[in-house]
Amino acid sequence: MHADLRGFDYALEPLRRQRQWRMDKLLADLGGLQRDIAHVRAELDRLQTQYREQGQAVADAAKRHFDMHAYRRGLHWMAALRGQVREQETALEALLLKKAEMQRACVVAQQKLDVMERHREDSIADYVQAQSSRALAQADQDWIGRQGQMTSEINV
Repeated sequence: MHADLRGFDYALEPLRRQRQWRMDKLLADLGGLQRDIAHVRAELDRLQTQYREQGQAVADAAKRHFDMHAYRRGLHWMAALRGQVREQETALEALLLKKAEMQRACVVAQQKLDVMERHREDSIADYVQAQSSRALAQADQDWIGRQGQMTSEINV
């Protein structure tokens, strides 16, 4: 049996909606952050691959024909690549820390939202109980009224 909730008004509904919006925003921000992490990881992988390939190319060139200028340029190029790799690693670490913080914020927000939902469900149950009690009281009054009418008709 489903209760009629048309008269139910949850006083904390604006707060519940606000918490839901906050949760939705956190999840959207977390999604954007995960996208950023994926981009940084892809760039880091690309740079690391390029660094390995450049290192191999410098080593191969040195074995074939050693040219000090070419070797030095190759080492400078590798040093610059290594700097870019470190920058990407630092950026990735920062994003991962931010992601962990955001995940903790999501857990807290979800817990707050869950508390609101349980309170709302309890409020609905109380409303249904009160509505049922009113209906039973009205039925009792109707029955008593009919009994009074029957007694009046019998006495007449």
